[in-house]
Amino acid sequence: MSSKNDLSFTGLTDEQAQELHSVYMSGLWLFSTVAIIAHVATFIWRPWF
Repeated sequence: MSSKNDLSFTGLTDEQAQELHSVYMSGLWLFSTVAIIAHVATFIWRPWF
């Protein structure tokens, strides 16, 4: 178990915070990719300008 000195204000250790960050960034990249593809497909189907 980690001591209190190893934890940040979130209660996560540095390793846990880095793992959470990598999972979050993977989800962000996936969401952004799907959003860009959806916008391009919609623009090809019905241009909005």
